[in-house]
Amino acid sequence: MSNSDDLVQEMQHLGDHVEPTQALVHRVCGHRVRLDQTLEFKLEFVDGDTQWIPDSKCDCEELISAYCHSNSLRTAYLFCRVSTKDQARGVSLQTQESALAHAVRLKYPDHHRFKIVTATCSAYTSIPRNLRRVADLTKKGDVLAAYNYDRLGRNLFEYLPFLQDLHARDVTVYSHETDSVYGEQSLTFMEGILNSHKESQILGNRIRRALHWRLTVRGDEHVGNVEYGKMYTKADDGRLVVRANDSEQKIIKRVLRESRRMTPETIAHRLNDEGVLKRKKKWNFVMVKNLCKKFNTN
Repeated sequence: MSNSDDLVQEMQHLGDHVEPTQALVHRVCGHRVRLDQTLEFKLEFVDGDTQWIPDSKCDCEELISAYCHSNSLRTAYLFCRVSTKDQARGVSLQTQESALAHAVRLKYPDHHRFKIVTATCSAYTSIPRNLRRVADLTKKGDVLAAYNYDRLGRNLFEYLPFLQDLHARDVTVYSHETDSVYGEQSLTFMEGILNSHKESQILGNRIRRALHWRLTVRGDEHVGNVEYGKMYTKADDGRLVVRANDSEQKIIKRVLRESRRMTPETIAHRLNDEGVLKRKKKWNFVMVKNLCKKFNTN
């Protein structure tokens, strides 16, 4: 394992999905440095119990951010984004994390916390939820780092006030690939995001034209993803038509049948244990409940 990969293991992740444990924490009442140079915090829970919890296992970032600010502990948030989980082009999340973990520690050695924040979404129409969340938590002296401009965003009109607000609050916004800081190289930042904006517009127009052609010229029945239980098939004339997906229909019937005597949680666990996935994703109780609500006609 490389040094950068080792650093990633030491970093703490704030990803797309976290357990809702924050409501159990009343306050942060202490911190200390572990042997691996990461932090752990003394948390007081609502029942009065106190425990030392490694930063990687804490899910009370709002409380920790406020505590760090009041104790002069600076945080560097490392924002890593891809558009889709199966993104083939560009730089993967793992590559971004490894590069940022190494570069930001070298560039900002006086910072005490390094928190990796991940997002899997487009950043053209709006600011990703996780990015907005950590940006709202940043305090004077903190760092918000990204692998490159376009990882932060691709819409100049959305990101100009966003970046200006961070700069006004003395939060450093850093692009690793260009080794530039907003405020010191603001024009370079704006040019980078403007170019990303133009690229996204060109791609969006190309996709819209392709979808219009499929519907109006080729005569496809539908474009985009089809609902669970259905699938595309190609007709003799080349059109895409929608028909029942036999294997998914069997799973739907099984879930509806088992829902009469099992909880959604139990059904989800059974399906996952048997390796029966929902289009390559593991089942959860919400998926099962929604499926039952949609297809149960009883």
